[in-house]
Amino acid sequence: MLLVLSQLAAFAAVTVDPHQLRSAPPAFVPSGVLDEDQASMVADELAALGTLYVSDTVDGFLYEVELRGTARVRGVPCRGSVHVLPDGSWTCELRAPWSVGGLTLPTEAWLRFAVGSGQLIGWSEPGERTTVLSGVPCAGEVEIGDDGDLRGCMLARAHSFRGSEAVPAGAKVELEGGRLQGAELRTDGGRTVHTYDPRGRVVRTEDVGAPD
Repeated sequence: MLLVLSQLAAFAAVTVDPHQLRSAPPAFVPSGVLDEDQASMVADELAALGTLYVSDTVDGFLYEVELRGTARVRGVPCRGSVHVLPDGSWTCELRAPWSVGGLTLPTEAWLRFAVGSGQLIGWSEPGERTTVLSGVPCAGEVEIGDDGDLRGCMLARAHSFRGSEAVPAGAKVELEGGRLQGAELRTDGGRTVHTYDPRGRVVRTEDVGAPD
């Protein structure tokens, strides 16, 4: 009986508002300019927390800070290093569970935040926990916009969107304004890819061979 209850708890869905998923406020006043905000985060917050490395990429500057000790970054317990990306986001792996807005993400989950606003804009976590975001049952991989709207995730179970048929569990869906824009489902161990249109209908199936 206890085993059954523990299994049910592990698979219980958590319902959260993605607009409420934010890190602690930034230490600077965001300018709205990606490279300026990116540089400000590094200079004002991260430089004192570890060793800084800078790479000049085709998309802009990429910063990596190897952290010392167990300092938190905007309240987030990051493990090892923090990357500040040219697109105006920063990312790290959790060294301990982190809770926000009714959601607790586990150790080893990868999180991505908007540098300027602190909005959590994506995560990838181990396990099979279901998180319901804006009515959508998501598992494993989630993408949220800077405005807090759900942009995509892997479905934990079959789900029908406005104006669409049910899209099966395991499909990676792309959303805009709560509506399905498209989806992709891999089957046969990743060898077969099924592509869905905004109505939730399969429009292409192809054999892509063994996954990388």
